[in-house]
Order: sequence, then structure tokens, then C-alpha cells
Amino acid sequence: MKPIYLLVAMLALATISEAQKSVFLRVFDTHRSKIGKGTLNSVTDSSIVVAGMEIPYTRIGFIKTRRSIGHIMIVSGIVVTGTTALLGVMGNGSGSSTSSSLGGANNWDILQFSTGDVLAISAMAGAFGGAIIGGMAALSRNNVVFRIDGNEREWRKVKTELSRMVPTALPPPGQK
Repeated sequence: MKPIYLLVAMLALATISEAQKSVFLRVFDTHRSKIGKGTLNSVTDSSIVVAGMEIPYTRIGFIKTRRSIGHIMIVSGIVVTGTTALLGVMGNGSGSSTSSSLGGANNWDILQFSTGDVLAISAMAGAFGGAIIGGMAALSRNNVVFRIDGNEREWRKVKTELSRMVPTALPPPGQK
């Protein structure tokens, strides 16, 4: 029964990660201060709309795609923490809700773990492992940086690239 739970959890995580297809941007001014972040809504001749906020190109120093490394590490740490804690409690050997022992069939009673101990140990291991995995995944991703510096010529180049990233609305059913 345990492999079925593991399979369902893995399929759910894979589905959730694929559902996030919108483009996330971080917009900085010429002084390297963040002036906007969120999903890209639209691109006009003189500005971009990020998370409902219109930002003129004259204020934009550079634009970074995707989220920061810290965000990815935190999210993967949370996901792996929950998964390992759940699997740790589900796999708590003896079937008793009070304790399980390390030592196998001989039951040496060298180390005894309660369900709470198993939950805490597996959650800590999951948080640490998830943060490491998230850090490696974030470093392997290709984040694009668009430099504009308030320059109209650079804006025209970047505008065409950003226009390709804007999500297009699907037509209503029955229309092509």
C-alpha cells in the first residue's frame, strides 16, 4: 500500500510543477533597486505590465527572468520536508503509534524512536536535502537578464523578446 501513496505523491508534485507556465519577472531600476516583480501580463510600445503594474522602459535598468535562488531553495525544502515527514511516519516499522526500534528482527533496543521522533528526524533531513537539491536545481537553470538602462534602442530589442513570453489567451471552445 505504501508504494501507491508514494506514486500518488510523486504524480501530484509533477503535475503541480508543470502547471506553472506563466513567465515570472523581476524588474530593477538603474540603481539596482527592485521596482516590480510578478508574472508578465503584457508588453506595450513604451512599457511592460508586471502583476498589473505598468512600468515605463525609461525607469527600467534591467529585467531578470525566473525566481531567485533563495526562493527555489525554500520551496523545494518545504516540498521535500513534507514528503519525507509523511513517508517517515508511514514507514514507522512496528505498526505501533508509540515507538519503533532500530535493530531489525533482533530488536536490540539500541535506539527507540517514537512517531514524533521519526517525524522530526525525517522533516529535518528533508528540509536540509530539499534546500540542497533546490540550490543545485536553481544553479542549473538558465536565467535571462535583459539590460535596458532606460535606453529606447535597447528597449526595442528587449520588447520583441518579451512579447514572445506573454501568455496568449486560448480561444473560447468552438472557435478556432
